[in-house]
Amino acid sequence: MTISDVAAPAAPVSDVAARRRPGADRSPARVSSIRHYVMTPPTYFAVEYAINPWMDTSTSVDTHAVLNQWETLRQTYKELGHTVELIEPVAGLPDMVYAANGGLLVNGKAVVARFAYPQRAGESAAYAEWMTRHGYRAVETRHVNEGQGDLLVVGSIILAGCGFRTERQAHDEISASLSAGASGISSAATRRARGPAAAPPPRRHGSAHARGGGARRSSARGATRR
Repeated sequence: MTISDVAAPAAPVSDVAARRRPGADRSPARVSSIRHYVMTPPTYFAVEYAINPWMDTSTSVDTHAVLNQWETLRQTYKELGHTVELIEPVAGLPDMVYAANGGLLVNGKAVVARFAYPQRAGESAAYAEWMTRHGYRAVETRHVNEGQGDLLVVGSIILAGCGFRTERQAHDEISASLSAGASGISSAATRRARGPAAAPPPRRHGSAHARGGGARRSSARGATRR
């Protein structure tokens, strides 16, 4: 999951319009920024149940490869100058490696996930405990939300997906808890069900669903994306 310290204001309309004029520079300079990630090691990663069409409990997991790939990702973030904090994995919660689903942290405020399936409910308690221990007040929603699997901070708003994994009513709860506007995007046409291990912003396909989660994979690649 990504800890966002600031929800930056969106670009003025005049600036956007200027870039669209014929002959105007359409490629504004990109500036890298140091980010703050929270990751959970795939110590207990396995396909122990099936809650979407991509999960096959008869398929084995190459635990050694999974751990190596996860560690490579963590080291890459650190080498690029990012901050990476770790959450201790919990036995019996194999999907905790998909830390992005655990909640949303913005401007010192936290919303913990309320998972749609009981198999993942224990993850909410684990992530809420970590948030509380690190000085956040973990707010729960009455309606289903799967954290950064469906929520993405963009400028001064939060793009919020809804459909089969997050309920539309949760958007209003999240917006009120974080004092930030939530712009809803339907995921009705999308049939994917997970999010990545750390929640780096660029990782979604081109459908109408923002942060909708990738398909569960039982191979080593699965430990970095669902």
